[in-house]
Formats: sequence, structure tokens, C-alpha cells
Amino acid sequence: MRNKVLVPVIVSLMSSILMCARGARDDRVVQVMATPTTAEIRRLIQAKGAKETLADLTADTGRWDGVLDRMANGEQEWLEIMIELYKGSDGGAALDLGIVAAEALAAEPERVLEVLEPVFGFEILCLNESSVGVDFQAAVQKIKTRRLAVSGVRDLKLSKQRARCLTMLESLEQEIRSAKARGDME
Repeated sequence: MRNKVLVPVIVSLMSSILMCARGARDDRVVQVMATPTTAEIRRLIQAKGAKETLADLTADTGRWDGVLDRMANGEQEWLEIMIELYKGSDGGAALDLGIVAAEALAAEPERVLEVLEPVFGFEILCLNESSVGVDFQAAVQKIKTRRLAVSGVRDLKLSKQRARCLTMLESLEQEIRSAKARGDME
């Protein structure tokens, strides 16, 4: 008698567990696919404006992180979207976009200096303490990577921007080293 009752309960339980596991896997796939394209974001900005589009994007952390990751790669279309969103940003969204703008410097320094610098400015792109984090070793490595990338800029029309950014990256590293000496960094 016990087996007659126990077997259906176990089968039902196993079925529920498998459905939950499959649902979790499906949710993960949906979350990865949830990162909107530049065309979708552009349509949202045109329809709702940058401020409302930012509110929609930042309401879903996974979706916003996906957008930020794409922007950090420094592709032209994503940098253009970054500029549009930055114009309507404040608070945390502005901070996030500034951090990602600085991160994109390592990926596409010429494009970032040409496209983002007029909007974000050198302080955000090249002297952004928030963009390197609080772990000393990781911060120094990020600065080194950015400095190496900016050093590789050969476009003559960007020579002044290159020199200024390199100077600011050097200052940022000095600030980070001072913070470490004061015990403000790990």
C-alpha cells in the first residue's frame, strides 16, 4: 500500500523539480536575449525620450547590465546610444554610463576619444576613480590597460586628446596609489 502512494508522489515531485529546473534554464536564456539592440533602444528614445528609456532599462538590472556590457565594447552604434542616454541621465544611471565610457577607452580608444570626449569630457573618460573599483591591484591593471590602449592612438587629429588622456591616466594611477597608502583601498 505504501508503494502505491509513494511512487505517484515521487513521480510528481520529480516532474515538478524537472519543470522548475527547465524553467530556470529557460529564464536564463530569456535574460541573455533580453538585452535590446541599438535599433530597439533608438526607437524607445524616439518614442519616450532618453529619461523614460533609461527608467525602463534600469528597472531590470540584468537587462541594464547587458546594455552596459555592450557599450563597454566601444562599438560605434553603442557609443551613439550611450551619448543619447547620457543626455537624459542623472544619479546612478549617469554614474554607470560614465564608468562604462571609461571602460570603453580600453577597447576602442580612438573612437572613444573622438565620439565620447566632447560629451563626457576627459575627467569622466580618463580620470574616473569610480571606473577602476576599490581593489588596488585590479585598479592599477585597468589603468595600465587603458594607458596602453590610448598610447596606441595614432590618428594625428587626436594627438592632443591622446596626450591629455595619458596625463590624466597617470594622475589617476597616482591617486589610486595614494589611496592605497592611506589605507582607503584593499
